[in-house]
Amino acid sequence: MLFCNPAQAQNFKPEEMPLSVSSSHGSKETLMIYLTGDGGMNGFSKSFIHALELQGYGVVALDSRKYFWNEKQPSQFASDLEQVAKYYQKLWNKPFVEVIGYSFGADVAAFLPKKISSGFRSELKKLVLLSPSSSTDFVIRLRDLLAHGDSTDGKYKTAPELQKPSVKITCVFGKDETLFLKDRLKDVDKVTIKEIPGDHQYQKDFNLLMKIINM
Repeated sequence: MLFCNPAQAQNFKPEEMPLSVSSSHGSKETLMIYLTGDGGMNGFSKSFIHALELQGYGVVALDSRKYFWNEKQPSQFASDLEQVAKYYQKLWNKPFVEVIGYSFGADVAAFLPKKISSGFRSELKKLVLLSPSSSTDFVIRLRDLLAHGDSTDGKYKTAPELQKPSVKITCVFGKDETLFLKDRLKDVDKVTIKEIPGDHQYQKDFNLLMKIINM
């Protein structure tokens, strides 16, 4: 059963958001929403989305670089993402949603469970965070595009948002990455930690990533 507000869905204009949408709505009942890293719709994200589509998912991808070029508030982001989900849930007849965030996209996605409506939360099957950092500012900064490693000095801290989560969360890290949340989240209920070979792009092993997402 959908908890979609028809008025909100009708008022939402997808052309006003930096979205990339699958040409097919897919065979599975779950809508996949993917949030890119701060590099935007780069080669990794395009290949990742294609891998999801081969699994039978219809994918709506948000270009984080474009959307967060101007600073957003966590509540505004959650509201916008919920509007995106409700619109495509209704259009494609998808009762469930999964959100996958990569890098910067994972950082901001961590704030969704406590900001979205209870109705949408009941439809959110899982949150997958690919290499989340310790903090974020909800804005793309040039210095961050050139930086590597964990983001620890952002205004918004991610770890507190992931304590006692209201939805299932899977965090994926490359074994060669140095990210503090790897250890900090290991004993948190409802949070599953997966460490896989490689660095920030996991040796581009999309087959392994799909196995984790389908678990």
